[in-house]
Amino acid sequence: MVDGRVPTDHGAEIERRLAALVDARDDHLPSRVSPVLDDRWYGELLVRSYASIADEPTAETALSGAVAVELLREYCHRRGDLLGHISDDDLGAGDRTASLLAGDFLYSVAYSELLAVDADRCRDCVETMLDASQRIVETVADDATAQSARSVIEGTAGALGGGAAAVGAAIGGLDDRSRDRLEAFGRTLAAGRAARWTLALDADCGLAYHVDCHGLARYAEEQLALADRQCRALAPLAETARLRPSFEAIEDGPTPTRP
Repeated sequence: MVDGRVPTDHGAEIERRLAALVDARDDHLPSRVSPVLDDRWYGELLVRSYASIADEPTAETALSGAVAVELLREYCHRRGDLLGHISDDDLGAGDRTASLLAGDFLYSVAYSELLAVDADRCRDCVETMLDASQRIVETVADDATAQSARSVIEGTAGALGGGAAAVGAAIGGLDDRSRDRLEAFGRTLAAGRAARWTLALDADCGLAYHVDCHGLARYAEEQLALADRQCRALAPLAETARLRPSFEAIEDGPTPTRP
């Protein structure tokens, strides 16, 4: 690899691209469609996964994928909000319509962004993202009262983190079997992050699941420890030092948004 070609922090560039996408379509969008989350951890995980395995990584190669995964994350955030307030009388028909249209926009543009990925990798990236999207949508659509915090986290944050790492690996050219190892790592790390931050923020992700705080804390530390072992085991397949900033971002603590 060519050391230093990919910077450690890609969040600012991902944010800039997200804003540019929204601004370019502003005249045709419902209100409040601008991205609302204030960190880009999943997009950065995608770029880091790509950079860890590419022979000569350049950030530009993977940024479309990073933007796509963050658009999907924004979509899930909004759809969870909408379902969480489905019986709220304060949420009028106009607000519901605007929220649905905003979510549909974010979802469709996420897949449009994937078309900018190298043609040889585009199909793999789309299929990987579709798998993650399907699990997330199914989890959010299920009866929240019948789910545990762990199952919701695994079906949302875990699916998105696994998808991000797998898309990064696909852009980098890994075969399916090797890509599965990056996917498992991303899924585990994202689930541990979401569990820890759910406790730290006293958040429920807009869903009505019961939170067993003691059990969730134990689950968070188990997942993060497993992710650490998975990361170590990725060598020499991946340059694992490039993945470590994703752990460090978790240790820095949560932002004021949902995990």
